[in-house]
Amino acid sequence: MPRVVLMCGPAGSGKTTWARRLETAGLTWLSFDVEMWRRGITTVPLPPEVRDEIETDLRARLLQLVGDGADVVLDFSFWSRAMHDDHRRLLAPLGVVPERLKGKVAALR
Repeated sequence: MPRVVLMCGPAGSGKTTWARRLETAGLTWLSFDVEMWRRGITTVPLPPEVRDEIETDLRARLLQLVGDGADVVLDFSFWSRAMHDDHRRLLAPLGVVPERLKGKVAALR
C-alpha cells in the first residue's frame, strides 16, 4: 500500500525540511509552493481561480502517483481540518490512509 504523508503546520515550522528528508528516503515530494514558483507566481495571496487550478493539478498528480504505487509526501501546510479531511476522502477509494506530520514535531524525530 502506498504511503502518503501530509505535512501540517504554519510557515517556518520545518515542513519543507522534513518533506525533503522524506524525498531523499524515496517518497515523491509534491509542494504547493514549488508548483507556484514553477508557474512564475511569486506573490500571495493567490486569486481563488489560480489556487484552485494548482490544487486540482496537484490532486491529479497525487492520484496518479498513488495509483502507480508511489509513496508521496504532500508539502501543502494542511492548515485546516477540512483540507486534511478532504485529502483523506480523496485517498479513501484507493485504500490509502494518509499520515499527518507536523513540521516542528517531525523535525525533532
